[in-house]
Amino acid sequence: MFLLAAALSIGFKAGAGYEWAHRAVLGLGVVALFAGAFVAWCITRSLARSAREADLISQRLDRLFKTFKASDS
Repeated sequence: MFLLAAALSIGFKAGAGYEWAHRAVLGLGVVALFAGAFVAWCITRSLARSAREADLISQRLDRLFKTFKASDS
């Protein structure tokens, strides 16, 4: 249904089926490529943020453990 609405909105003409279909497939391919790149970027950003937070937590714990070891001696 969406594809039909898109075809009518860009001026699809009878008899131009192959050419239009070819452009539509290429266009959808480009859209899918950008959507995939965006999803990959979001996942990478999320993992990097989690790794950064884990690093900060490990640094805090390291300082805490060093403080306790220094006071126990």
